Amino acid sequence: MLELLHGGAIDEVHLAQASFGFALRNAADNTRMNARLGGGVLLDAGSYPMSLIRLVTGSAPARVTARARWASRRGDIGMMATLEYRDDLSGTGRASRTPKTASETGGSGRLRSTPRRE
Repeated sequence: MLELLHGGAIDEVHLAQASFGFALRNAADNTRMNARLGGGVLLDAGSYPMSLIRLVTGSAPARVTARARWASRRGDIGMMATLEYRDDLSGTGRASRTPKTASETGGSGRLRSTPRRE
């Protein structure tokens, strides 16, 4: 994807979106979902979409807003962040217990990436 972006396949990027998710068996017994131990989606999986957006944009956002879905003692079970950059660039990152995707939108097109099915 970076090779296509750097090669100008969609001109200048205006929107970077990424999500990362995972399914847990026996989530109630998994430390990743124990809020007392720092578990939850944001700290476990939230960094992956944010890192990809940072890689694509090449800079830190000027402003970030976020929202989480909570499940009592398990902590956050989903999060979504909106990132605002300079000029006409923005991003959204999501983390949850669903599959991961990424897409970048530019002046002349869109690139989309989804997981391979094995």
